[in-house]
Amino acid sequence: LTTPRFDPATSRRRFRVALSDYAVTSFLPHLMSRLLALAPGISMEVSDMTSAAFSKLEAGDLEFSMQPSSWRLRHEDVPVGVRTTPLFDDEFACAVDCSVHRFDRMTRERYVELPHVVTRLHGWGTTAIADVWNREGIRPRVALVAPGFTSALLALPGTPLVATVQRALIRRLARSLPIAVFDCPLPMDPLHQELYWHSRLEGDPAHRFVREQFVLAGQDVSDATA
Repeated sequence: LTTPRFDPATSRRRFRVALSDYAVTSFLPHLMSRLLALAPGISMEVSDMTSAAFSKLEAGDLEFSMQPSSWRLRHEDVPVGVRTTPLFDDEFACAVDCSVHRFDRMTRERYVELPHVVTRLHGWGTTAIADVWNREGIRPRVALVAPGFTSALLALPGTPLVATVQRALIRRLARSLPIAVFDCPLPMDPLHQELYWHSRLEGDPAHRFVREQFVLAGQDVSDATA
């Protein structure tokens, strides 16, 4: 059997991908810009990234999933047939409303004293920052639990809240929000964002093309946050 010819300019394929709200805001515009320029007929269907993402890849309910490698094993083992490639690196930083807070540095003491907005991802049962707080033996006051990283940042204006979220996301939204960004005073592991797919799609030329666009879009994110 011969492999069907693939032409990105005329393809009408649809791909399903699981993304966090962070990835939708900071990464997806870069991917869509590339796809619409090179393959305007290819469409993406985005669903929430949950702890079931790997099993959905295995079952054929998703073509792609994107998440940090440091989180994957905490929630679900990677099935044998799932492949991965790195996209870009990010890190956690602190954001506050710059009209409410006038300090020029986020100290550990200030971080612990301020009220926090934290994120609890769907289906994960814990906040994204909980492991770090437990490791450091601190218990900052949680004033708000948000359903996503983007909504955590959107909750900052007009409040004394602090959000610990990804730097690429802060930089993306800082253009339209009155927020200041600071290095996190706690030791935080870097976030190695990775793309996942099932090995049965390795030879699919359309899937391979979209994988390549994911990688290039990841480089776009790196360039934008350098």
